[in-house]
Amino acid sequence: MRRKEESKQPNEQEVPEITGYERDLPVSIYQNDDTGHFTRKERYQQYLQSPEWAQVRDDIFVRDQGICLDCGNPAEQIHHRSYPEVMGDENYDDLVSLCGSCHRYRHEIGY
Repeated sequence: MRRKEESKQPNEQEVPEITGYERDLPVSIYQNDDTGHFTRKERYQQYLQSPEWAQVRDDIFVRDQGICLDCGNPAEQIHHRSYPEVMGDENYDDLVSLCGSCHRYRHEIGY
């Protein structure tokens, strides 16, 4: 006998599977006072403060020799060409070292 598929309630939020860097975070990182869950942007901002991101950031600066790949000035920031579905699962080929000016410009033009 087949089970009847359960239907989702209209206001029920679907919670994605937690993997990668996010898997090891305390449950409190997914909760905020308004909705009970942090937004992806809020989780991303917390990830940028993590030791895991610090290691990725250092790896990219070393790979790119501390130089902005757009203008050749000293690099100050790491730019994601695309954002991973799960924070901590970055493809290093999608990360580039940039100075602050070039990083802002890339975000302005959407690249």
